[in-house]
Amino acid sequence: MINQADVKKAVKDYVKLKGVTGIRFVKVTLNRGSGTSVHISLYLDKPIELTFFNGLIDELSKRYGLRNWLIYAPHGRLIRLSATST
Repeated sequence: MINQADVKKAVKDYVKLKGVTGIRFVKVTLNRGSGTSVHISLYLDKPIELTFFNGLIDELSKRYGLRNWLIYAPHGRLIRLSATST
């Protein structure tokens, strides 16, 4: 089962591993139902390379079995990644 704190720690560890400094905060939300929806919000201070997001998605997909990834930018500095797990 996916744990919200574990996902947040995995994201923060990946950010540190890659040496990315342009992220102000990370927020993780889980919605449980027939499957689990995971929403990861990253508030950016400056632009980051797209390869960072590709690697993060690959890492979380392997670790937690997430799939059907979506990306959304509700406003200028926030990027939200959403995925599902069954």
